[in-house]
Amino acid sequence: IFVCAGLCSLPSILGPLGFLFNLPGWGLSLKYAFEILRATSRGKLVPPKIDMGVLSANFGQVFQQTIILVILGFSLLRSTESGLLLFLYIVLIVFFWPAIVILQVTSGSILSAINPLFFVPLVVRIGWAYLLMYFFLLLVFAAPAYILSFVESMEVHPFAFIFCKNILNIYYMFLMYHLMGYVLLQ
Repeated sequence: IFVCAGLCSLPSILGPLGFLFNLPGWGLSLKYAFEILRATSRGKLVPPKIDMGVLSANFGQVFQQTIILVILGFSLLRSTESGLLLFLYIVLIVFFWPAIVILQVTSGSILSAINPLFFVPLVVRIGWAYLLMYFFLLLVFAAPAYILSFVESMEVHPFAFIFCKNILNIYYMFLMYHLMGYVLLQ
């Protein structure tokens, strides 16, 4: 977490050149989050050991999730005809995002992950537990901002603040993927 947070914080020092370090930092964090989800869904409640095999094998999942975000973002831009429809689309994507991630990790297929014929039945099959998981994901998603509100009130160096922010974001991302894996295990 500290190494990836350090890489992700370098743009605050190096400027635009630091962006070259930001991508690997977030990419490695996301890859490890996928491994946490996969391990938890198989009943291993302890995160996998960090080694080059875990971080480098099947790195395509990170690219797949990026492609999914681009596809959903592009379809969002294309659907700006009505404000109400746009709002509904955003709400649906945000609500179904955990199911999309679960499908993408378990199937390894972009088409399965973005196909409503797959992610809607998954949500229905999980049932009320999906709503409970979603509630906890929202709490976990809000936790870094809440904690950072206390750090912000203190006089800290801007790099230290960004570093703390990245540590919290990565830690809570791992926690969210662990929670999704646990729901999948159930």
